[in-house]
Amino acid sequence: MDWFYGLKDALLLRDGSDPLYAPDEQQWSEWANVDRSAVQDQGLSVLSVDFDPVVVGPWMDLWDIDSQDDPLGGSLHNPHTARYLASPADRRDVQAYVAADNW
Repeated sequence: MDWFYGLKDALLLRDGSDPLYAPDEQQWSEWANVDRSAVQDQGLSVLSVDFDPVVVGPWMDLWDIDSQDDPLGGSLHNPHTARYLASPADRRDVQAYVAADNW
């Protein structure tokens, strides 16, 4: 059974016809020297660009973001609201967003 789903050949550890079977050092080395993560990354070259999952936009100003403030003085903001609040004020103009009929 190949648990590496085609990324790396399976290594035979037992043989039902030979109870003393064990892979030799060369078999172990060949198997261990294949980096399945590198092989997977090569196959997914389209996804190798930097991906930023944080989404921000002026519609966020329509939310009650302040309600997430921590009463102890810290911040409970997630990465989305934190980046939005750190963005320049002109990028957070909710009236421009509404005027453009985006709401």
